[in-house]
Amino acid sequence: MAEPTKAQLYEILEAEKLKLTDAEKVAAKQIKTIQSLEKQLTYSAEELEQLKSVEGVIICVNSLSVDDMKLLSHSARTTESGIAAFMAINYGISHN
Repeated sequence: MAEPTKAQLYEILEAEKLKLTDAEKVAAKQIKTIQSLEKQLTYSAEELEQLKSVEGVIICVNSLSVDDMKLLSHSARTTESGIAAFMAINYGISHN
């Protein structure tokens, strides 16, 4: 098989450079998408404080999936921390 000419090699080189440029654009777009998603999934200090409030706890519990609600119900009856939370919610007392 004959060796490619310099002109053919130049065309191949330019085509590969174009592919690389396109790939870099795609990668940059993906990085922006990932950063945006990470920002959406990361809580701010204010949001974390809100989660620690009574309303935040209620919102979190009501946002659980059915399976997680079942697990919460089980844990509230069978684990030390669950029992403490149950007592605090139902009786307003600490389990310490």
